[in-house]
Amino acid sequence: MNPAEDLLSRNEIAEKLGVTPNCISRLASDGKIPFYRIGRFNKYNLDEVLEAIKKNPTDDGK
Repeated sequence: MNPAEDLLSRNEIAEKLGVTPNCISRLASDGKIPFYRIGRFNKYNLDEVLEAIKKNPTDDGK
């Protein structure tokens, strides 16, 4: 399996988590969730993001 296939766009990860894409951008820029910079895009691994959220719950509520 190609690891790049496990990476999701901001919109895809937002949809899976039930939050807005802006919320994902804010969490990433605040260092609360991990991401990979590929070209000019940030990509996210769902398992890593879920683990980060479990370790550091946020009260964003969006």
